[in-house]
Amino acid sequence: MSIEGTPLVTPGHTAEAVPFRLAPQVREQVSRTARRHGVAEPAVLLAALLATRFRHFRRENAEVVAGPDDRRPAMLTVTGDAAFADVLRAADRALTTG
Repeated sequence: MSIEGTPLVTPGHTAEAVPFRLAPQVREQVSRTARRHGVAEPAVLLAALLATRFRHFRRENAEVVAGPDDRRPAMLTVTGDAAFADVLRAADRALTTG
């Protein structure tokens, strides 16, 4: 499982690794959610981040770069009427197709 850290990119800057650790019970919940929806575990974390970002800042659009070698950003949109499962599937597509 590759959820120990993820690149964080600010427009005009280069990607940086931001290390983090999840508590064991949170990791298990992430794994269960991924299995239940048939998506990768990093997609669960990305969807949660995007949903939280929308909830607090009402920012609907986000550019996501799947990895340090992938230079094609994927555009993701989160709106107030989107179900979390929809955001989760969009995050998974963005991470798997770049």
